[in-house]
Amino acid sequence: MKDSSYYTGIFWSFVSAFLWGTTFIAARYLLKDSLIDPISLATFRFILGAAALFILGCIFFRKKMFNVKLSDLLKLSGLSLLGVVGMCVFIFAGQQFTTAINSAVITSISRIFILLFGLFIGEKIRLNQIAGIFLSLPGGLLVIGVLNSGGMNYSFEYFKGDLLVLCGALSWALYSVFSKPLVLRLGGFTATVWGLVAGAGELIILRIIWPQPMIIPPVSAGSLWWLIIYLGIFPGGIAFF
Repeated sequence: MKDSSYYTGIFWSFVSAFLWGTTFIAARYLLKDSLIDPISLATFRFILGAAALFILGCIFFRKKMFNVKLSDLLKLSGLSLLGVVGMCVFIFAGQQFTTAINSAVITSISRIFILLFGLFIGEKIRLNQIAGIFLSLPGGLLVIGVLNSGGMNYSFEYFKGDLLVLCGALSWALYSVFSKPLVLRLGGFTATVWGLVAGAGELIILRIIWPQPMIIPPVSAGSLWWLIIYLGIFPGGIAFF
């Protein structure tokens, strides 16, 4: 029998998964007709997400959140180039050219990368994890149409977008594995909030130096800005909390 905290954890994990799942639908809506460019969307998302998470941290985990060394912040800044900048820019760029469903399923492949990259930090792969890979990977390929009753059948219409999203999943996997020592030492929340803050700053710099012009909705397009605010605060901040 499990105690109540176990089921509370399951509930909040479900809420997080639900909020992250909405990212692909909202982003696809904003990006498919170039209502905003991918780098600007990523920048707005993580400025808002980092701000929301920072405020929550100051309220609930103030002592723990500020008990961090400069060397740890520098390491997190380097890792955020993968877990925030790389992951978000690749996924949002890919969503200009592929579907929300494809993006969600391909992103879930990052779990397989995490399992394999874990070997480089001394983790072992168990038999049930190998079985999970052989069950989940074909399942994902069925959803996005690579596999069907007739065998392999992939439409290259979405290849460019799918490849970019896959690069995003790879970036997240590298971040997840190689940030583990910091997460174990600092705690998940502290590592996450400072990683998001650093990533937001890096995205601002990237947006400034990026050669392509910024595309953002006009001020009068209130519904689009509310959607961007939602992406930032809820999937970008509260879901991590």
